[in-house]
Parts: sequence; C-alpha cells; structure tokens
Amino acid sequence: MNPRVSVLMAARDAAGTIEASLRSLQRQSLSDWEVLVVDDGSQDDTASRVQALVTQDPRIRLLRTSAKGVVAARNLAAEEARGEAVAILDADDLAHRLRLQLQWDQLQRQGGGVVSCFARYFRSEAVGPGLERYQQWLRRQDDGAAVQRARFIEMPYAHSALMLSYGLGESVGWYQDYGWPEDYDLALRLAASGSSHGVVPRILVAWRVREGSASRTEPRYSLSAFTRCRAAALARDYLTAENPWLLWGHGATGKALRQALASHGYSPTAILEVDSRKIGQRIEGIPVINALSWLNEDDADHQLVVSVSGSIARQKIRESLASTGRIEGEGFFFAA
Repeated sequence: MNPRVSVLMAARDAAGTIEASLRSLQRQSLSDWEVLVVDDGSQDDTASRVQALVTQDPRIRLLRTSAKGVVAARNLAAEEARGEAVAILDADDLAHRLRLQLQWDQLQRQGGGVVSCFARYFRSEAVGPGLERYQQWLRRQDDGAAVQRARFIEMPYAHSALMLSYGLGESVGWYQDYGWPEDYDLALRLAASGSSHGVVPRILVAWRVREGSASRTEPRYSLSAFTRCRAAALARDYLTAENPWLLWGHGATGKALRQALASHGYSPTAILEVDSRKIGQRIEGIPVINALSWLNEDDADHQLVVSVSGSIARQKIRESLASTGRIEGEGFFFAA
C-alpha cells in the first residue's frame, strides 16, 4: 500500500545534518510515511550516511543524481513520490514528532489543499534581529486567510513547514526555475490555485540557521530576486489590463516593485504618498498624489498595491483603508 505522506528532501553536501533530519522523521507519531532523499551531486559522504539508514528503514528512499540543482532535485523526488500528500523537509531542518500527524489531520478536515505550521529558527544565538522579526511575523499568519492576505509581503510560511495534496502539486507544476526563489514561487502559485489553505498554529519545524546556506549565498534568494518573483505573481494573479491600478508608497521597496511590474507591462496610473515633499511630482511620468485626499475619493475601480516597509506603517494604512470598505486580499494587497 502507498504511504499517506511522502516527504521530499533535496540534499547536497549535507553529511553534517541529514541524519538528524531523517531521525526526526523516524520519531513521527504518524508512521505511514516515506521520505525521498535526492542526493544532488554531493561531494561529501551524504549518500553513504543516508544509505546506512536505508538499510534499517525501508521508508527511506535514496535517489542520486549529478549536481542539477535544487529545483530538479525536488521535482525528481515529487515524480517518485507515492503518497496521497507531500510534505517538505530540508536536509538541515528537524520535524517535531507530531508534525506529520497534525498536518495530515488538518489536510483531511479541509478536504485537501495546503497546510502549513509554525517554525522556529535554531540555534538561537545565530538568530539576528531581522530573522527574529520574520519569525514573529510568520506566527501571525495563523490561518489560511492570513496566509493568503500576506503572500505578497514575504513567503508566508517556512518551506519546510509545507504539506499539500499530491494532486495539487501536479496541477500547479511543482517547482519551476525562473532564477528567483523556487519555494516562494511555488507558494504563490498554490495561493492562486483556489485550493484550501490551513495552518496548524503550533511550532512543528525547527529551521536551522547556517552562514553558508543557499538562502544566504545564492543570487536566486536575493532581495531583488524576491521582488521579481512577487511582481510576476501580482501581474499574473491580481492586476488586470482592464482595470487601472495605484501604488501606495515609493520608498526603496515601492520603487523596486514598480520597476519590476513595469517589465510585465504594468505601470500605476498614480503613486499615493503622504510625504508632502513628493506630492505633486511626477516619477517617470506617473503623478504622485496625496494618499489622504485619495482616501476620501476612493474609486473602487482602481486596484491597489501597497508597498511600504514595517508593520506599524502597514497597520496604519490597513486601518485607513478599512474605513473606505476595501477588504485586504480583495480590494488591496500589501507587497514588499
């Protein structure tokens, strides 16, 4: 019989961490799982360490390839998976013993789709202020609606916290290589699929912080790459050629997002600002208008993207827009 859950694990030179990751799966309260480990051209003894566990536990499956990259490795694992659901665990992260069971139960309650959970960074001494803010922000995305609303701000859950129905992964095309974060790209396509999203609001994944990790060193995970990724999704899933749209905010984040959206043929009809020094100017021909005055004249035909940094600024704008009847996630989105 096929397992309930297939866990996908791509690994390259992970000899120092992969055994702990796999043993965290072996301790799961839900025993009906398999894990597909794709050794993506490792130069260390990753494969031999995994093979030693394979001989003890047939639920662990090892696939070896030349160094083709994380996208190809994860897609190979997905192709070989036999489970009704797929979960992700990176080769340096750890799963709480209840992780698969609680997420599986939630997936059944909602009739399939996507289920995430909370994660914590470790070790704590390696977590700086930026990562701590992101960790706390993630824990505020505590249900499916919150995940959907927040998706253009940041990746709304840790990738290693993801579980989804196998058929859904097939329908959206698993991982794609566009030169930007493949995990964020998948999350955005899942959000746009119309599938159910749920969250188990418990810390069920330990997320390892490493100085040399790909997320810190590879260009595909840079700030500009994230901006290109969210701009592509906004152009595909939210903005339409038929309706004009407005951009609220033109600091560093707003400017970068505007430029990325322009490459998809989307330029705002106006930029909303509260800074009196900017109001009345034109930026590449786009008028800068008073955001507070606009609130009193809000034209519901305009789509709205708000690109400001910081939770305090977002909350003030959120409250202002609520007074106009706009609904976050429908009438406007925040986008970093």
